[in-house]
Amino acid sequence: MKILLLSTVLEEKTFLEVVKGGHPRNPAAQNFYFRLLKALQTSCDVRAITPLSFHVQEQEEIRLAFFKPSRLHPWAGANALEKQAECLSWGGPDIILYDSLNLQCAKAALRIGKKRGIPAIPILTDDPRNITGTGSAYRFLVKRLSRNRPAYLGLTDGLNDLFNPKKRPFFRFLGIGEDYISYPRPVEGSYFYYGGALYEKDGAGSLLRAYRRSKTAIPFYFAGHGPMAKDIKEAAKTDDRIHFLGQLDRAQNAAFQQHALVVLNARHYRESLDLVSLPSKDLEYLANASRIALTPSKPLMEEFPEDALWLHEGIDELESELLSIFDQDGVNVPENGAKERIASLIGKEAIGKRIKIFLESL
Repeated sequence: MKILLLSTVLEEKTFLEVVKGGHPRNPAAQNFYFRLLKALQTSCDVRAITPLSFHVQEQEEIRLAFFKPSRLHPWAGANALEKQAECLSWGGPDIILYDSLNLQCAKAALRIGKKRGIPAIPILTDDPRNITGTGSAYRFLVKRLSRNRPAYLGLTDGLNDLFNPKKRPFFRFLGIGEDYISYPRPVEGSYFYYGGALYEKDGAGSLLRAYRRSKTAIPFYFAGHGPMAKDIKEAAKTDDRIHFLGQLDRAQNAAFQQHALVVLNARHYRESLDLVSLPSKDLEYLANASRIALTPSKPLMEEFPEDALWLHEGIDELESELLSIFDQDGVNVPENGAKERIASLIGKEAIGKRIKIFLESL
């Protein structure tokens, strides 16, 4: 089976080049689509194309579709993706998979699918209302371009309900686990760690406030990007326990996860968010970390009930519990026993095979 994947995936080297060039991108989305590409390649012939509005060095495995943003031509990225697809010398795909949250990818997928008479299937990873900095027009178009498609791939039943009212075939999966690679210790001694989006809603503020109130001598390393980076940097000036690492590559992030005393994800809980969003970093933590404290995620709690400390939902209770973790130096956080099960549940070969079987059944 030949699959064309239209998404925001970049190889690691190019991703870092883009970030260092002053174009921050969502590492969670990048990591998800990179793992998805690798999973699909275990059982299918896959070509991936990514739209970029600025030039970087070409990649070996992922084709880049460069375009110049223009308010007069809002679909310039879609045009560039379509042209790149026409240049592929493999006889054309049997099916197109695309990132439903990227309008350029969605528009191009529908065009290519219609022209070639093949299905264009959206990948559902979040509700567009949860995407920071977007407006009503974006949210409307995301849903419009991915409504009533022939089939769907997605992370939650809530996303299926949102995009797929006619109940067409739906393949649900928790995500894709990374192959486990053991990395050397990045820093000496014990430490707490968080790596991800640095926004109040994603729990960075709660982690910072609770940690600063604590009496622990164990340092806390923050990594990622977002508006709260400046607060963490300021706190580090007066509290030598706090360290800010900036945005790390996948290997560095995994190394910090593997050797941390406790890794934490204190994203503020909202039931409406829990229905449509599954935190990808939680899967990374479950695959890598020894001890984990996480905001509730019902699908993950059902699968891994004893493998993490599932935090309280309310913000006040959440920060009190975080303070307790820090003051007790993490001894109240259970050991993670999920690492051995991750490969069979969501390993790339397992997911790649299951997706192929689903696509062949359409």
